[in-house]
Amino acid sequence: MIAVACSLSNSYLIFFDHLIKSILKHNPKFDKDFLIFCRDVPADNKYSLSSDSREHIKSLYGNVKFIGIDVEKYDKYQKKDVIYYSIETFAQRDYNQVIFWGADMLCMKPLDEMFEYAGRINGVAMPPSYDCLLNPRNGVF
Repeated sequence: MIAVACSLSNSYLIFFDHLIKSILKHNPKFDKDFLIFCRDVPADNKYSLSSDSREHIKSLYGNVKFIGIDVEKYDKYQKKDVIYYSIETFAQRDYNQVIFWGADMLCMKPLDEMFEYAGRINGVAMPPSYDCLLNPRNGVF
């Protein structure tokens, strides 16, 4: 099973709004799980995704799953920016493949061909240690 994912905060909600609308416009039968990596608390933090934002997203697309972030893990390495949450893609075990998209992307045509090839292409392998991606001493950043 293939899922798609992005990392998201309140400040990028308007971009995600356009992303999901563009996907559905060009792919009316789109039914993939859409995983959203987000920070839960505090709700007023620029890196978080509020409950109002989550409700708005659910109203746009019902097949969405919010994946809460272990805040201490990112804060420990001073990697608070939402883009670092993309690393969570590698921790997803319920799918054969997860395709990560930036929330500020737009879909300009049908995605059928991409999903046809997605199951046959390995773009990035799982790193030997999940923690190595977060530890700046390992040279990943």
